Amino acid sequence: MDEPVRFHHQTFRHYFDACTNTLKLHQMALKLNHMVALPYEPKADPSIFKCLDNTELRAEWKEALAHQYNKNDDVRLLAMPTPIENLPEGKKVLPAVISTKIKKKGEDIYQFIARMCANGSKQQQGIDFEFSYSPTAGMAPIRITLATAASFDWILAVIDIVNCFQSTLIPPEERLVISMPPFYRKWFQEKYPEVKWEHSPSNKYVLEVINGIQGDKGGG
Repeated sequence: MDEPVRFHHQTFRHYFDACTNTLKLHQMALKLNHMVALPYEPKADPSIFKCLDNTELRAEWKEALAHQYNKNDDVRLLAMPTPIENLPEGKKVLPAVISTKIKKKGEDIYQFIARMCANGSKQQQGIDFEFSYSPTAGMAPIRITLATAASFDWILAVIDIVNCFQSTLIPPEERLVISMPPFYRKWFQEKYPEVKWEHSPSNKYVLEVINGIQGDKGGG
């Protein structure tokens, strides 16, 4: 009978470390993309506040919010928070809205998305905006484009502009003002601890939108 094969403990340690490092890298990659591996399929409530009430997924939603705020900060979407008392008389403040969504990225991988928008439902044409644009194409022009390309043997390509709304510069006199979204104050103070906030008697602050933002009827 052959002698059993014996392995040195360092051999097992090598494989264990390799698997552990791979798992750590996988977990880091998920966290950077605000994704998480779950044994069940989570559901996103339309209300961000109800999502945050879910103790099991609260950390994921907070990370999704922080990711959205960091994206906004990268494109300089919002100005410094200002006291609501500093606004000109009659200036309309639109509510900030967080649109929640969960995307399935794999068999058990889910991405939590918290997209910040403005609630422009109370904007009035002729007062708050002149024209509302809809940069979408219907089926008829798409078919014409495809038929023309096929006839002339053209090559078609598709381009996706990242943060299209946030890349639009708005003149100062046309800029919106929105309320402060959930956890924005905490996020701002953690990222910019050296910035001093101007005192607000009512402790209410608003944000001026420097670029375009989803939900603005003047933006589309």
